[in-house]
Amino acid sequence: MTKQVQLRRGSDTEHNAFTGALGELTYVSDDKTLRIHDASTAGGIKVITEGTGTTNISNDIAVNTNKMTVASATGNTVIAGTLGVTGNTTLTAVLLTEKSADPANPAEGSSVIWQSDGTGSGDDGDIMVKITAGASTKAFTLVDFSS
Repeated sequence: MTKQVQLRRGSDTEHNAFTGALGELTYVSDDKTLRIHDASTAGGIKVITEGTGTTNISNDIAVNTNKMTVASATGNTVIAGTLGVTGNTTLTAVLLTEKSADPANPAEGSSVIWQSDGTGSGDDGDIMVKITAGASTKAFTLVDFSS
C-alpha cells in the first residue's frame, strides 16, 4: 500500500488570513500555487510555480549570481554577456555608455554599435558602428560628436 502525504490547503482568501508554522508548506487551491510559511507572515510567501497569473517577486532577481540581475527598486536589468532577441522588439530608449576600447568584430551578418571615449576608433562622444557582411567588416561613425 502506498502512502499519501497531504498538505494543508485552501483558497487565496483563506491563506491571507492564515499564518502558518515556520517551514510549513501549503497549497492554494484557486491559483494552484504553493506557499511557504515563516510563522509571522500572514498568507505565507508564494513559491514560484508554472501556471497562469502573475508571480510577484519583491526582491532583486539574480541569475547565476551576476550574469543577469533585475533590480526590484528600479526595474533596471543588467546582463553580463550578449542579449539575443528573436522577433520584433520595441525599445523606448537605448542608453549607451562610453567604451574605452573598440568592441570585437561582430559575427557574419551582425553589427555592433557603441559610444567612443576617444581611446579607440572615433572621438570622445562619437557613436560608432561595425558591420560584418561576408568576410568584410566595416566601421564608421554614425554621429560625429566632435563637429
